Amino acid sequence: MVFYFSDQPEKPAPSDLDALPPCTIFMWDRHYSDWRGVPLDELSAPANGWTRLNQFGDGEVILFQKQGQCAATPGNTAFTQ
Repeated sequence: MVFYFSDQPEKPAPSDLDALPPCTIFMWDRHYSDWRGVPLDELSAPANGWTRLNQFGDGEVILFQKQGQCAATPGNTAFTQ
């Protein structure tokens, strides 16, 4: 599951990050995510279960993945972070 916020059509902001399944990839964007209800502090706090994967443009965009057991999908194997 991937969420990204921009001026393009998107999925609605998740109301509860804890409810998202393990291995969800979240693309946080400095210009949109905070005002859409997903503050960087919430994703960055170690106790909240998100791992920072990478960042681009001096932190303009940051990729996070929710920790936990990932479900196997066709062509992919399950893994644990």
